Amino acid sequence: MSFLTSLRNVDCTRVDRVSGFRKLSLGTWRDAYDPSVYGWMCVDAEPIDKFLAARREQSGETLTYTHFFTAVLAAYFKAHPEANALLRFGRPYVRRHISALVQVAIPAQGHHDVDLSGVTLRQLESKSLIGIAQEIRHQAAKIRRGEDKEFAKAKGALQAIPFLLMFPFIRLMSIVSYSLNLKLSALGLAEDPFGTFMVTNVGSLGIDAGFAPLVPYSRCGFVFSIGKKALRPTVSEQGHVVAREQLSISATFDHRLYDGFHLAGLVRHVERACARPEDVLT
Repeated sequence: MSFLTSLRNVDCTRVDRVSGFRKLSLGTWRDAYDPSVYGWMCVDAEPIDKFLAARREQSGETLTYTHFFTAVLAAYFKAHPEANALLRFGRPYVRRHISALVQVAIPAQGHHDVDLSGVTLRQLESKSLIGIAQEIRHQAAKIRRGEDKEFAKAKGALQAIPFLLMFPFIRLMSIVSYSLNLKLSALGLAEDPFGTFMVTNVGSLGIDAGFAPLVPYSRCGFVFSIGKKALRPTVSEQGHVVAREQLSISATFDHRLYDGFHLAGLVRHVERACARPEDVLT
């Protein structure tokens, strides 16, 4: 054992190949101070499953919980356009259109077997559940096949930046693209790529529930997480404890944009959509 080795507090080796998503994360957060508000609830999966099965049979399109909740949240922001906001120079601005970033897994090499990417859906105020499912499937397939030129360009630019410069680069990118409202197409970044809200399905990874973090540079103040469907004890209308299949869903909000009034309305909207989907998604 060398003298320098004997002085080590942690016996570790450097990871040379880091996924693009992990590198982006390392450059995003310097500390844990943020305006996050967390919410969590369990919903009965049976009405959702029946609704999706019926729509699947009618359309022939594969439908998932990701598609369902993306459409449900889009319906909320369509009904409440004042909530479709972002911050610029410390002031709220309202977007003209509803958009969302839906996370997808793609093959990767090195530190992780898969990397996370996102499909950006635009003008959701005019798209149906089936249209959302078709667009996610189409865009995700292009990314996985390496046919998305914008994604490849952005990923290449990201990998070229040294780790020490990631934080200032991301902060500068946020200022230019959101505070100054200028496009960064030269770096392969699409217009407002993060959107009104983000959706991630941790249940597809076998996780019961999880709270996703806010991403400061994205100026997206609402991140929605879908957990794994599982049998859980619940109380029936007759007062009996029974086992029912439930979904655990959670969300992280930016308290600077949303308060209890907004969140209470959103909770009522989601509860209604989960209990009677046909009333919300026509």
